[in-house]
Amino acid sequence: MDSKELRGLAEAYSGVYSPEEVEEVDEAMSSYDRNRKRAAQRAADRNAARDRGQTGNVPGVGYVSPRRERETYTDESGQERHKSGARMPKKEDQKESVDLFDYLLEYLVAEGYAATNKEALVIMANMSEEWRESIIESQYARENPEKYEREQAKAKSKKQKAMEDPHTGINSPAFEKFMRQQMGR
Repeated sequence: MDSKELRGLAEAYSGVYSPEEVEEVDEAMSSYDRNRKRAAQRAADRNAARDRGQTGNVPGVGYVSPRRERETYTDESGQERHKSGARMPKKEDQKESVDLFDYLLEYLVAEGYAATNKEALVIMANMSEEWRESIIESQYARENPEKYEREQAKAKSKKQKAMEDPHTGINSPAFEKFMRQQMGR
């Protein structure tokens, strides 16, 4: 990023946030969090210089080693945050999403929907939410049959109770009135 791009970015940022708002946010943060956030930003700057092929003592950035650095920090409450201050997903959540991604990819190839992983990626990018959920649910049912059966029975019982509820269920006067209005149209 050259100085013109950096200046344009700074102007755009100042157009969105007034200096008072930025100061308010900074004042609300503890000095520990503010310093950790600054350190993460400096690491990001060094990583950007490294990506441009610059190592050693880089003007305006400082010493840049060949090894990448973390661009996150842990705040006082123990929450891992990005250099921007946004919360980072927990490691367990990331692992589960990778597992689901891998499972979907393998499923599409194994079931013959795609001949290659590349074709499977195209299908995954365009598949409906319902189809994806049904594939994941079937995998869950295969891996945890007893737990899946219990959850299904519980959901069915809950649905049945909701249908029988005299205030909101299918036999309620409000539902009957709604249906009469719909039929009248």
